[in-house]
Amino acid sequence: MKAYVIEQADDHGLDAIKLAEVPIPAVGPGQVLVKVHAVGLNPVDYKLAEGGDPDWSFPHTLGLDVAGEIAAIGPDVSEDWHLGMRVAGHMATCATMAASPNTCHRRRMSWPASRMT
Repeated sequence: MKAYVIEQADDHGLDAIKLAEVPIPAVGPGQVLVKVHAVGLNPVDYKLAEGGDPDWSFPHTLGLDVAGEIAAIGPDVSEDWHLGMRVAGHMATCATMAASPNTCHRRRMSWPASRMT
């Protein structure tokens, strides 16, 4: 699947953001897999692209805002969530999203169910 990424630690700025092929993330405990219908790169994403983060692994996928539908449900997720449910979310940081921090702004993404609305 495709995602907007910064490919290397030395890459900075808006020109460093590239569309790349990435694997579909795994769904862990307390997470849902979202089939993404809409995403947004907001001002925080641009600032992160400018400065980077020493804790990132690369390629690092950008993006903080998402809307879509639940495509898979991991263990320990409340029964309030179900397949096909339309959801939206905003993350303060992509690093908190899943076991892998590189799960934002993809066609599918792992996401903590507790952060969905």
